[in-house]
Amino acid sequence: MKELLVASRNAKKLVELKTLLAQLGYEVMSLAEIDPDSEVEIVEDGLSFAENALIKARTAADACGILSLGEDSGLVVEALGGAPGIYSARYLRLTTGELRLPYPDYPGGDPLAVRGVTDDDLNNLRLLFELEGRDNRAAHYRSAVAVVDGAGKELCAFVGDVHGTITHRHDGDGGFGYDPLFTPANHDRTFARMTADEKHALSHRGKALAQLVEFLGEKV
Repeated sequence: MKELLVASRNAKKLVELKTLLAQLGYEVMSLAEIDPDSEVEIVEDGLSFAENALIKARTAADACGILSLGEDSGLVVEALGGAPGIYSARYLRLTTGELRLPYPDYPGGDPLAVRGVTDDDLNNLRLLFELEGRDNRAAHYRSAVAVVDGAGKELCAFVGDVHGTITHRHDGDGGFGYDPLFTPANHDRTFARMTADEKHALSHRGKALAQLVEFLGEKV
């Protein structure tokens, strides 16, 4: 069976990726499985989702020498100048200065640190705080995927977007990240209130990986 290494240790993201890639007939592995001691360090210093996806894929391929996939995704909020964007997972702890490096129009906000509260919940709280009183709640999720061969040569790259709005409160217990706050366009439920299949049919990651599945099924 052909092997595909996913350059991620995010357990919830891996569940989605493995589900979406299951039809390929690849043995899909993750860094968490083949590098349990976290010896492979991925430095996400790109300035776009696509750059970071390629960095992840090449880092995994350099370490393991097999076909590798990198995926980077996040939430782009119009009223925040595009933030949290590539810093979506680290939004809770970044300063205004740090966020303005890639997003010069970011209006500003304070990092959050509360014991006993998950990073996802703090990211969501910070987003709600910074959008409080704003009429513009437009946002989109973006996912970029890149696949490289065992030598690190880029084979393909794809991007998927889903547009929608940010709610005024936490709504739903499913999904992860900003799913409890994101309602896709033309729908009345957040991603966190949808089933996995419903979300995959609409999501940014589902769209990017659908392109990837078609490519891998024909080319690799």
